[in-house]
Amino acid sequence: MEPTIINKQPLFLSCPGEMAGYVRRKDWTETSLGSPETWPTSLQTILGVILHSKFPMFIFWGPELLCFYNDAYRPSLGKEGKHPHILGMPGAQAWPEIWHIIHPLIKQVLSGGEATWNEDQLIPMYRNGKIDDVYWTFSYSRINNDNNEPYGVFVTCVETTSDVINKRQLQESKNMLAFATDAADLGTWDYNPRTGKFASNHRLKHWMGLEETEETDLSVALEIVAAFDRQRVIDSMEATLDYSRQAPF
Repeated sequence: MEPTIINKQPLFLSCPGEMAGYVRRKDWTETSLGSPETWPTSLQTILGVILHSKFPMFIFWGPELLCFYNDAYRPSLGKEGKHPHILGMPGAQAWPEIWHIIHPLIKQVLSGGEATWNEDQLIPMYRNGKIDDVYWTFSYSRINNDNNEPYGVFVTCVETTSDVINKRQLQESKNMLAFATDAADLGTWDYNPRTGKFASNHRLKHWMGLEETEETDLSVALEIVAAFDRQRVIDSMEATLDYSRQAPF
C-alpha cells in the first residue's frame, strides 16, 4: 500500500505542535528509517494519532525500537534531559537507566503477549540534570506493520509522581497523628454528617463504653454525654458544620 502523501509529504507531517515540527525538521536519512515518504503506512497512521492527541503517548518502532513521542509526553522529559535528541534514537540508547525495566515489557508485547498495565510504577529517569524518581501509570500495546506483523510498541502513559508523593505525605501525616495520639493518651473521633455515623479510636470507645464496631450512630454516642451538657455539645457541633460560621469545635 502506498503511503498517503500531501504536497509530496506524508499526511502526518502536517500535524500541528512542537513535536510534529521536530519530526519535520529531523534528517531521517541518518536513521535506519530513511525518508518519511518511504515509511510504512502503519507507522504514518499511528504517528498521526499521537501527534494530534492531547494525552501523553510514546512509540518504540522497528528492530532498533526507535523513539517517537508527542507534545503531551514532552513535559515529563523535563529540562536538561532527553528532549529533543531522543526522537528517532534507538530505545536502548535513549533509556539506558531504565532499559532493564522496560525492555522486558516491550519484548513481552512484541512476542505476542497481552498488552501490559501498570499503576504508579516507579521508573526513575534522567531529567533536569539528574536521575529523578518518577512514577507512572502506563500501558504497552503492540503495533503491527503493513504485513500485520508485530513491529512496534504503543505506549499510553500518565506521570503520577505528584499523586504518589501526596499520598505518601498524607499517610505519613496520619501515622504521625496516630503516634502523637497514642503518646498523649488521647481519644479521637470523627463524624460524617452525610451518614450520621460516629467513628472513634479504641481508647475513646473504651472510655465511653462503646462496642468495638468501626462506626456508631452519633445519637448513640451523644446519649453517653451527661444530660446537662448534651445540648451544648450538639450546638457546638452544629456551629462547626455551619459553613458560614466555621466555628471550631
